[in-house]
Amino acid sequence: MTKWRASRIALDQSIAAFEQAAATVEDQQQAARWRAQVARYEQDFELIVQQVTNGNITTPQAANAAFTPFKDNIRILTESSAVIAERKAAIARTTSARLDATGARTTWLAGSLTAIALLVIAGYGATDTRSFRRSCVDCDAPLAVQHWFGGEHRCPSCELDRLTRLVEEAEKRRRSKPD
Repeated sequence: MTKWRASRIALDQSIAAFEQAAATVEDQQQAARWRAQVARYEQDFELIVQQVTNGNITTPQAANAAFTPFKDNIRILTESSAVIAERKAAIARTTSARLDATGARTTWLAGSLTAIALLVIAGYGATDTRSFRRSCVDCDAPLAVQHWFGGEHRCPSCELDRLTRLVEEAEKRRRSKPD
């Protein structure tokens, strides 16, 4: 009885752990079937204990013989748990292999995308003056980056010429105005 009670506690804990980890309805139903098999086994065991206590069974051989028809319940539980454990282990191995393959593909893809991004960045850097070229509006000379911004884009020489013309025009207008 002492051994059975200790085994029953361990068995209940194992079934509870399986039930908590159950990912499918089928797994939950299996846990319920195992609980029912354990309950039947315990009932059968208690019947034999009562017969021993009442004096109907007096030897270990007689107890074993009386209990033999009920041993199938625990055998079924043991065999079904072994089959399910092997099936779950096979699923876990397959899932692990798939995760490894997915991880390898993801790493390869991330590396490839990084390489492509670096090539694109390097390509833009190499062609920067061609693809984003700004030219002087007056002489079509390429402009340095610091001259790309603002209104009309002029090289320093043309900008100086333009400013000189503007100053000369302003001076002419000032001279031509009557005082």
